[in-house]
This record gives sequence, C-alpha cells and structure tokens, in this order.
Amino acid sequence: MKMETKTITLLGKELTISTSYESFSNGFTEQNETIDIERLVDLVGDEDEAKQLAEEMVKYVYNKVYSECAEASKVGDALYSYHNLHIHIGEGGLITATAVYSECNDYSLVEFYVYDKDMKKDEEDEDGEEIEENVRHNEIVEALGSEEFRHKMDEDDLADFERLEDKERENYKRLHPEEFDEE
Repeated sequence: MKMETKTITLLGKELTISTSYESFSNGFTEQNETIDIERLVDLVGDEDEAKQLAEEMVKYVYNKVYSECAEASKVGDALYSYHNLHIHIGEGGLITATAVYSECNDYSLVEFYVYDKDMKKDEEDEDGEEIEENVRHNEIVEALGSEEFRHKMDEDDLADFERLEDKERENYKRLHPEEFDEE
C-alpha cells in the first residue's frame, strides 16, 4: 500500500494528512486521507466550529473527486474517483467525509459521518464536580453528529460532472480517431 504525507488547513489549523490508496479487484482505487489528533477539543472549539468542520471536510473531498475526474476527462478516461477524509481522534472516535463519482456505475455520493458517537465522556468526576472540558467535548460530539448526512450529489454537482463527461467523450474521440473513422 502506497503512503504519502502532506498538510492541509481545516478550521484555520494546519494539519498533517497521511494518504493511502487501496485498490480493489474491480480495478477501482479508493484514496484514504487520514488526520490523527489526540483530543477533539484541540481541533474543534465549539458547536459552530463543528458545523464548519463538516462543511470544510465535505468541500475538500468533493473538490478532490472533481479534480481527479477533470484530469481523467482530459485524456478521455472514464470518470471515477473515491475519496475519504478521516480524522482519527486519539481519545476515541472517527470523523469521516466521503465523496464518490463513478460514471460507469452511474453512481455519486457525498457523506459526512461520525463513528463512535458514544465517544462521549463523563461530565462529572467521582465527586460530582463538573468537568468543563468533557462537557465541551460532548457538546462538540453532539454538534458533529447533528451534521451527519449521506446522499447522492445534487443536480448542480451532477451537472458539473456531466460537463466533464462531455469533455471526456470529445477528448477520447480526438485521441482515438481510428476508432471513429468511417471506412
């Protein structure tokens, strides 16, 4: 499995991403980009930032899928891209954004999901005293969970990919004229 690292910015913070690629027997490849953080509250400060994080993660994977499909269209290749952006939380939990576009399978997907929603922490210590950081952590987990969704790309997004499909067909014909010559 091939592994790379780079940095991106989410919520105004520069974060290191490890990238791996997984190939499947059907010939498709899935790209997984992973950010490891120790504590959720070190990245997300409040409920508004939780919503912003969801938006930024989804935009990131959507743009990755679109860019990869745009590159494929330039050389007349079928449009396919599958990207995941994961945030692994050292204290427990996983936040994931996914985008997929597959021309051959007539399939598209955009998703934001929080795994281990029960990663909530005790809000009181053994003496019954409130633990402020744990309360804030739990509020952030709830806010992230409220942002979850899974659906096909909307009509505007699909229209962008359909334009890429048109470019792909034009470029395929241009690059492979022998397949279209009339005898």
